[in-house]
Amino acid sequence: MERYRDQLIQQGMWNPNDPGDPAADEEAAQVVEEWINKQVAPFVQFQIVDVPEIYNLPPWYRPLMVWSDGDNGPIVEPLIVQEDQESLSTRLKAICAGALAIRRFLYLHPECAAQGQSGD
Repeated sequence: MERYRDQLIQQGMWNPNDPGDPAADEEAAQVVEEWINKQVAPFVQFQIVDVPEIYNLPPWYRPLMVWSDGDNGPIVEPLIVQEDQESLSTRLKAICAGALAIRRFLYLHPECAAQGQSGD
């Protein structure tokens, strides 16, 4: 899906000279996922959850952030992605959507940013 590739380039998350498409190519998506993990502190995990088919809706994938505040069990927060289910119909598309939402997440949770990173 070129739309995700274009958005990642606009946000400075993908090299415009790289012909790969993270929404369609596993290796390119892995690069984006690694980029996401570099943005967050070591105690924060980026995960993709497979949401099964329900009520005749097709299955889709949901990007999540998981971390612990030390006092309670893990905190699981879906990333705010303003996409329809078709835009999240594959794991690779969900990784791209997660990358596009990570700055907002870090703005809301600056304690989860990697050292030297900010959510601005």
